[in-house]
Amino acid sequence: MLPDTARLSAGRIRRLLDPLILAAVADTDADRYRKCFPAFAHVWMLVLHALSGNASLRQSHAGQAGDRRLRDRLGMPGWISYSQLARSSTSRPAECFERVFSDLVREARKRPARSPDPAYELLRKTAALDSAFFRLSAKMSPWGKHKGYAAGVRLQTTYDLARAIPDSLRLTLSDENDRKALGGWDLSGLRGWTLIVDLGYYAHRHFARLLDAGVSIITRLQAQVFYVVVESLSVPEGGQVTPEGDTVLKDERITLGSPNNRTGTVLPDIRCGAPSRKGGAKTPSGSSPTRPRKARRTGSSRTAGT
Repeated sequence: MLPDTARLSAGRIRRLLDPLILAAVADTDADRYRKCFPAFAHVWMLVLHALSGNASLRQSHAGQAGDRRLRDRLGMPGWISYSQLARSSTSRPAECFERVFSDLVREARKRPARSPDPAYELLRKTAALDSAFFRLSAKMSPWGKHKGYAAGVRLQTTYDLARAIPDSLRLTLSDENDRKALGGWDLSGLRGWTLIVDLGYYAHRHFARLLDAGVSIITRLQAQVFYVVVESLSVPEGGQVTPEGDTVLKDERITLGSPNNRTGTVLPDIRCGAPSRKGGAKTPSGSSPTRPRKARRTGSSRTAGT
């Protein structure tokens, strides 16, 4: 979830991060009782690991050990072992790292959103919501256990597609699934936005809450969902090609959900499209990708379909 840093020089990255890291270290007293491994070096090692895309921290540590210029810049002529790095990562107070992250996100939000993507205008005020599971030690975190599953926590994240940065985070216990998380999501800052979600978040009552809050939705339909076609909109024979290279084969307005389902919610005036994909992940505003069987459907005239 990191933005492309290939266009940023090492000097620009240092000028941006050095003041933030030094301030965080000083304000959180992160070097207290530490002599051999300063927090400034610790944070930078983790930042470089994240930027490298390496599969493991051990791999990044080995590569950094052979870079004499890096060691000198971090003020560590004597390198530390991987076990020392691991111990410091578990024993050093987390406030320093949290401060660097929050300050960096704040600086990123101050900058105008720019994108080389020609579809940038479609991505403005568009966010993707997804979650990731982080496994924890069952012995040290017994509260993270749920039924017979591994101990851990789930991190829910909205990702601003235009700025290419996480927009909001929410940490939950593992027993809170994606659907439940969406039902409790704070929508106060999302009015006028389009939210992209996968089937894990699918629930008509939650979609109704989003629409009522002024949030559009892009998603796929469940395989067994009930809907009624209200209007079939005109599409040229062979499909209509969008500026993004997709071909729309079908365009309809539907009523989504069954009135006979006492526990369900009926959503009127939903816009559905059946696009033929050509490798891109972009779709035109007002249409949506959907399930591959039957009609691939989604989206809404009140949503910005996917």
